[in-house]
Amino acid sequence: MTGTAGEESLHAWVIAEIDGIWYNLDPTWDAAGKPYRFFLVGGERFSDHVPGETFCTEAFRKMCPLSKTDCPNV
Repeated sequence: MTGTAGEESLHAWVIAEIDGIWYNLDPTWDAAGKPYRFFLVGGERFSDHVPGETFCTEAFRKMCPLSKTDCPNV
């Protein structure tokens, strides 16, 4: 996904599906190492990442409904 994050005017991150639920991952921000703070994160804790308009359409949200909460298996 592309959008903005923090003070970055252009940023990209990944979304991944696990058991039908979509989560955010930001390998760039987690590159410093453990603890991974941006791995399989839900929207509630990922609010500093703002998707671009392509990813805010109803069609995209229906195709990839992002979880509001973190993945419980991490």
